[in-house]
Amino acid sequence: MSANSSATVLVAAAFLMSVATPVSAQSTPDRPTPDRPTAGLEDDLRDRRYCEILLGYTYAAKLNANVFNTIGYNYCPQNKLSSINLDTIATENAADVAILNGPRHWVLDAIEAGSGSATGETKNFGGIEMTRVGNTTQPLSALAKGRSTPYTTMQVARTTIWTYDAGKAVFELTDTSGNVYIMQAYSQQVDPNLKMSDLPTLGSRLQLPSGWTYTTRILDKTLNLNSGGRATVLQDDLENTYQMRSSNDGAGSVR
Repeated sequence: MSANSSATVLVAAAFLMSVATPVSAQSTPDRPTPDRPTAGLEDDLRDRRYCEILLGYTYAAKLNANVFNTIGYNYCPQNKLSSINLDTIATENAADVAILNGPRHWVLDAIEAGSGSATGETKNFGGIEMTRVGNTTQPLSALAKGRSTPYTTMQVARTTIWTYDAGKAVFELTDTSGNVYIMQAYSQQVDPNLKMSDLPTLGSRLQLPSGWTYTTRILDKTLNLNSGGRATVLQDDLENTYQMRSSNDGAGSVR
């Protein structure tokens, strides 16, 4: 399967993954490569740019993909992102397909990854260093859709805690059953000009399902969103990513 011929959007890891080609965006500087433990905390992430590569392997009408992310290594520099060749990456890694996800920006403040997500494995894709953060399996039928279906949930196996600091804004979708999904990252794949300051009023742009709402609030205490080994995630129609909250996240009250 050719990477460039597979137009799809996949959900994965930290990290709802979507197939995309590089978009025009302001170039951001490389970060020095840190000494990164196999499990640990990444903080000061709010509005930090990142991107991902998925290496996909097909079997039994499914696509199994290892997910690599720039977190802790660089800001996904645009000059290198623009020249990435997905077919070459797939061939070099003996994968059936290589899928690019990004650029995106975190809408959270810190990530703690358990050993199941922070593997310590790193790869260099076209000069962009990334670390493996997780794995996802999706049906091959998803490849024919061209993109994920907005507002449709999917289960992702990963071990992470998203932290949203007290006093910071969060952006949430609420469905007709009362389930609440908090934005973890905004995307510049559909709208290359989308920025953090647009998020408080983003609801007016979204084509929400009937009965759904988009709200902005300021946390009065820190929210820790624990995936518990398996996260329920979705995207809106601009491909921004959300994870479902649970009743014990410590989400605080609206103020």
